[in-house]
Amino acid sequence: MMPNVTCPEREAHLKEYHDAVQAYAKAVLCLDGDLTPREFEAAHKASETARAEFDRTRKELKEHVIAHGCEPPAMLPGAIASA
Repeated sequence: MMPNVTCPEREAHLKEYHDAVQAYAKAVLCLDGDLTPREFEAAHKASETARAEFDRTRKELKEHVIAHGCEPPAMLPGAIASA
């Protein structure tokens, strides 16, 4: 099957994935610093929620690429085939 390079669904999944990566990175940065135990717990919970969203969007992107025959995103070398 020829890869569908201009798939709008792939692009939507890729944007959602990119947004999740950015949110996860930002949440992890909030764990660093002089935090009270309560602040750390809240930051940790937020980072775990962001990680779960990152995992979900990555899985959905991977599944779409495989099912639809789309070109794997260049920013995820090997991630689609091996994940």
